[in-house]
Amino acid sequence: SNLGAAYFGMERLDSAIQYFDRAIALGAKAPRVFESAIVARLALGQTEAAQQTLNTYRTINPKAGDLDSYRRQLDKQRQ
Repeated sequence: SNLGAAYFGMERLDSAIQYFDRAIALGAKAPRVFESAIVARLALGQTEAAQQTLNTYRTINPKAGDLDSYRRQLDKQRQ
């Protein structure tokens, strides 16, 4: 996820997503990994992929305070 964060910071969102996805597949549970993956996907217009990442995040961390915020962003982008 460190490489994902580095690419995210350089606005290389496709590359960032690759590393965030790899971290998630390897069992990462850090909220920042999921949040960054969701934000990057939203920025690239990958609404369905962002929704899938949000669903996974919700399963791992159902009490996260920012779930509603991401859901609203997804709903807004779908309109």
